[in-house]
Amino acid sequence: MAGHLGDGMTAPVPTRPRQRPDDRRRGTLRLVPLFIATAISVSLAAETVPTRLSIPAPGVVVGVVVSAMSIFLLGTVPARWAARGVVIVGAILIVRYGSLSSAAGESASVEAWAWGLATGVALVLSSRLEDDVLPRLGSTGAQRSRAPTGRIVLVVAVIVGAVSLAFGPAVASSLGPADRPGLAPTSLTRRDSPLAASTSLDMSTRPRLSDQVVMTVQTTKPSFLRDSTFDRWDGRTWHRSRPGLTSLGADGAVRSAAEDIAARTGTVLKEKIRIEAPASDLVPAAPSAVSITSQQPLVQWSDGDALSVINPLGRGATYTVTSRVVPVTATGLEASQLQPIPPSVAKRYAAEPVATARVRALAEHITAGARSNYDKVVAIEAWLGRHTSYSIAAPLTPARHDVVDDFLFRSKVGWCEQIASSLVVLLRITGVPTRLATGFVPGEWDPILRDYRVRELDAHAWAEVWFPSIGWVPFDPTANVPLAGEAGPAQGGAWWSSAWILVGLALVAASIGLILRGGRTLVRRVGSKVRRHRRAADWVARAEARLERWGATAGQARRIDETTAAYAARLGRWCGDERLERVGLVLDEAAYGRRSLSEDAPEVVAALAFLDELVESPPARELQLS
Repeated sequence: MAGHLGDGMTAPVPTRPRQRPDDRRRGTLRLVPLFIATAISVSLAAETVPTRLSIPAPGVVVGVVVSAMSIFLLGTVPARWAARGVVIVGAILIVRYGSLSSAAGESASVEAWAWGLATGVALVLSSRLEDDVLPRLGSTGAQRSRAPTGRIVLVVAVIVGAVSLAFGPAVASSLGPADRPGLAPTSLTRRDSPLAASTSLDMSTRPRLSDQVVMTVQTTKPSFLRDSTFDRWDGRTWHRSRPGLTSLGADGAVRSAAEDIAARTGTVLKEKIRIEAPASDLVPAAPSAVSITSQQPLVQWSDGDALSVINPLGRGATYTVTSRVVPVTATGLEASQLQPIPPSVAKRYAAEPVATARVRALAEHITAGARSNYDKVVAIEAWLGRHTSYSIAAPLTPARHDVVDDFLFRSKVGWCEQIASSLVVLLRITGVPTRLATGFVPGEWDPILRDYRVRELDAHAWAEVWFPSIGWVPFDPTANVPLAGEAGPAQGGAWWSSAWILVGLALVAASIGLILRGGRTLVRRVGSKVRRHRRAADWVARAEARLERWGATAGQARRIDETTAAYAARLGRWCGDERLERVGLVLDEAAYGRRSLSEDAPEVVAALAFLDELVESPPARELQLS
C-alpha cells in the first residue's frame, strides 16, 4: 500500500503481510545458520565455567539449549537481538573465567579461534537477518544492493576472531579475579601423579606420564616450576630430612629457609597459575617463592615449597605466586667460591651420600681437575652427556641394587630423575652442597592465549646447587644428555608443526585475499554513501529547518527525541493533512535510508513542493488556538 504526496510521488507505508505456512517455514529455515553459529559461540564460552555436572560436555548442552530457546522460542524478542544477547553473555563468561578450556593442549587455541569465528559469523548473520526482516522505509528487495554474504561472513569473522584473540586474554587477565577456588576434586590425587605430595621419591619405579595438560602459567619469564626438594638418599629412594609442615604467613607469605638467599635478594617474578588436572596436592611455583595467594588454605615445607593437602586444588583453581630470582653468570658462580659454606648448609646438603665404591671413584676421577664447585658441576654434566642417554623406557633397576650405580655402569640409559640423581650424588661425594628438585619445565608457549601449557610429560627433576651469596642455583643435566634411540623424537618441535597455527595461517591468508579483492569495492561503496549523505544533508537540513519553523509558529515545536518522520506525522495529525507524514518519511529516507535519494528524485521534488506550499502560508489561527 502506498500514500500519495503529489503528482508522480508515492511513499511506501510499511505493512505486515499475513504469513502463509510456507513463509513461516522459510523464515524458520533462515534462522538455522544463525542458530548454529550462536550455539557454537555460546557452547565454547560455557565450557569455561567450572561445573560438576556428570553429563559430558555440559557447556555444549547449555549452549545449544540456550541458543535454541532464545532464537526459536522466545517470541517476544526478535531473533537477531536474542542471538546478539547470548553471544554477549558468552563473551562475559570468557572474561569472567579467564580463558577457554585448556584440557587438551593445542585444542585450547583451536577453541579460541573457533569461538572468535563463530561469534563473528553470528553477528554478521544477525545483521543480515535484520535487513531481511525489517527493510528500510522506502526500500525494496530489488533495490537493495548487498555484498556476497559468504565473503562478508568470513572477513568479519576473521577480524572478530583476531581482535578477540589479540586482546581477549589480556582483558580477561586484567578484569578477572586473581585467584579462584576451582572445582572440588571428586577423588584424591592419583598416587603416581606428578602432582601428588610425598615425603619420598622412589627411584626404582617408572613414572606414568600422559599428554594431558595439568596447568597453564601466565608469566613474563618462564622458569622451572618447583614443587618438592629432597636431600637424603639411601641408594634407591630420596627422602625429606625435615618433613614437617607449617602454615603460610599473613597474606600468603612463604617462610623461607635461612639458606635461601634468593628469597631475600632476588628480583621479583610473578606468575598466575591455573590447575587443569582433576586434583593436585602440590602448588608448583618458580623458586624462590616469597608469597602465594590462593583461595584454598595452603601449608608449606621447611624449604618453602607449598602444598594444598587440606583441600586439594581442583580443575580451574588459580593462584598467584611472587618469587625472587637471582641472575647468575659463570663468572659470578666461580667468584662465590671465595666465601665459606656455612656449617649448617654443609652438614645437611654436602653430607656424603650412600654410594658404591665405584661411584665414589668415578666422582673423584671426573672432578680431578676442577678448581671450583662450578667447575665440578660443568665437568660432571659433560661426562653424563658423553656416556649416558635419556629414555622414559629405560630398564628398571634390579631389586636391591643401587640406582645411581646401575644407571652409570650397567644400563647407562635413564629418565630425568635418574640423571639428576646421579649429578646430585656425584657432587655430594666431592663436597658440593646439592639437593634434588622435582616439578615441571615451563611447557609450551601458546602465542594465541599467551600462556604456557604444562603437561604431565613436562614433569621433571633437576639438581639444585648451593653457592655462597647466591643461594640455590638449578642445573639440568638432562639437557646435556642425548636421547636414546628408542626414545623417539624430542618433545615439542618447530612452531609451524602445530596444527592450530597452520589453520590460523590458512584463515588469515584467505581473509587477506578476500579483503584485497573486496576492499576497494567496500571503500568505494562507503565513500559513495558518505558523499551521498553529505550532499543530502544540505537540502535535507534546510527542509527540516523549514518544517520546524512552521511547526514552531503553530505552537508545535519539535521534541528532542523525535525523528523527522515522527515530528511530521504529529504535525499532520494536528493540522489534519496526512501528506505531512509522507514528507517526513521522504526526508528520513534521504538522510538515513539505504536508497540513493537525490534532490531531483520525483518523490523528493513532490515532497519539497508540498513543503514550499505549506510554509508559504502560516498555520490558520483557528488551528493555533485549538
